[in-house]
Amino acid sequence: MYKISVENTGEYSFKAVTNGFKFNIDANGEAASPLDVFLASLGSCVGTFTRKYLEGAKIQSDKFIVAVE
Repeated sequence: MYKISVENTGEYSFKAVTNGFKFNIDANGEAASPLDVFLASLGSCVGTFTRKYLEGAKIQSDKFIVAVE
């Protein structure tokens, strides 16, 4: 099961922890904003399923970019 803990560290700053990895989120520009993290998450999900499709279809692709706005 996926699980993440997000702790408010003051004002609009947060520390996120998942699977032993930590990263900061900050709505005031000191780290990635919550919307940046959300869009990165969506792009990463699309990228993961695209990579799985390419492998299953035996389509060679070293790299690709998913752009999310």
